[in-house]
Amino acid sequence: MPDTQRTLAALQALLADNVAQNVSPQDVRDFLVSAYPVSLNAKNEGAVGDDTADDTAKLQSIVTTLRTTPGDMIIPAGTYKITAPIDLGAINQRRIRGQGRSVTVIKQYTDNVPIFRANVADTHTITLEDMELAYNTQQSAAQTGAIAVYITNPGSAYFWHVNRVVIRNANTGIGTSAALAPFWSSHFSNIRIVGITLRGIDLVTASGLPSNTFNMIVINNTNLATVATGEAFRVSAASGSVVNGLDIEDWKNQVIHVFGGSTIVFNGLHLERIDIDTDFSSVIRVSDEGSCQINQFDLLALDVNVATAGFIFNVAGADARLIVAGLKASTVTLTSGICRLLTAGSTPKQIAFVDEPILDSDVSVPATADNARDAITQYGAMNTEIISTLTPDSATPSVAAGNIFKTANTVPTTYTNFTNSIEGQTIKVIFGDSNTTVDFTASNLKGNAGVDWSPAIDDHMTCIFDGTNWFCDISDNTV
Repeated sequence: MPDTQRTLAALQALLADNVAQNVSPQDVRDFLVSAYPVSLNAKNEGAVGDDTADDTAKLQSIVTTLRTTPGDMIIPAGTYKITAPIDLGAINQRRIRGQGRSVTVIKQYTDNVPIFRANVADTHTITLEDMELAYNTQQSAAQTGAIAVYITNPGSAYFWHVNRVVIRNANTGIGTSAALAPFWSSHFSNIRIVGITLRGIDLVTASGLPSNTFNMIVINNTNLATVATGEAFRVSAASGSVVNGLDIEDWKNQVIHVFGGSTIVFNGLHLERIDIDTDFSSVIRVSDEGSCQINQFDLLALDVNVATAGFIFNVAGADARLIVAGLKASTVTLTSGICRLLTAGSTPKQIAFVDEPILDSDVSVPATADNARDAITQYGAMNTEIISTLTPDSATPSVAAGNIFKTANTVPTTYTNFTNSIEGQTIKVIFGDSNTTVDFTASNLKGNAGVDWSPAIDDHMTCIFDGTNWFCDISDNTV
């Protein structure tokens, strides 16, 4: 169908020529081109698509034509070798489409550069669909310029549609630059991202990502053949955004990070074969005023192999929030260390479980009855705490494993600090031996009116950490 305003302008120009009796065949052609969008076929315009000839110039030429000529770019079946990014430029209300995922392949032969790049202000209403975007060689974690679809224009961008696309061997699948001002009302659907070394989807801007939607996204580093160093899915300031169906498989350490004032809902989240091998890593992190709700979360085959602890959830910062409905964590393997449901810094005012999670026996649950009282919703069966043992005979034992601890010192030991803590963390220490002294005079432990304390068995104390010191209340049960 023609664009009404464009057709009217072209018709007026044609009639003006007709009044002067100066209408030529070219005038008629110009009218038809202006009124009716054209479809520019890449092979008809000289591209080869045989994975040998360099098609960069031909594809770029078509995109350049579409900046001023209404229409679509059709890329037939074939593998199109390129050696530089395809710069979209000032292109709006245009569609670039192949003939199917893995049927039309655009393959980048130059390392550390994008495949498609938007670098002009107010690039909007663009559709990329039915194609595969691949790098000829696997891009490394250090090659941060290898973002398959890179939206880096200095102004705003909106109404993007990326549909039915496969991305392979990139550093990052789809990404924005921090300079982008805002990226909004865009839609990503039926996307598969494989062989990633940094991040799958990385939408981070200084000015926000409001009202974006993601449907049926798969991010998979099969059998960890490629190990990414960043998150599979990272968004900042994504207010009012929705993810319907996100499947992430074969990923290490931090998988999802929501931060910077984001308010995002995940409907249907499946994580499988997740490997935590870096101490204190978390599968899902919500921080810096981020707000996240997850409806139906299936975590399957989680392997924790750390010195101390790995976490499923980490909600950090006073204004960060997480609500989870329908969590099932199964086939959790503890090679070494502890798998905690929450980090010690994730307080009940920050995280709530709408219903009772179904947890593998290897997942420990840190929620006390007192804490649950302040939660947004009931914790259900989670109102029990695992009591962890402080490292015996250490003057500065770690408290990363939870909130309630018991001592088991075998030789005289003087506590001067608790390490691996998070600001705002509250712990309770039950003394299970008579070998412990608490240094309240010259250490990071403050309490008991500044007098050292030698507790008896079954005495206890409660301490809160302000980022530097622990402030402690003692309970002397000695009769």
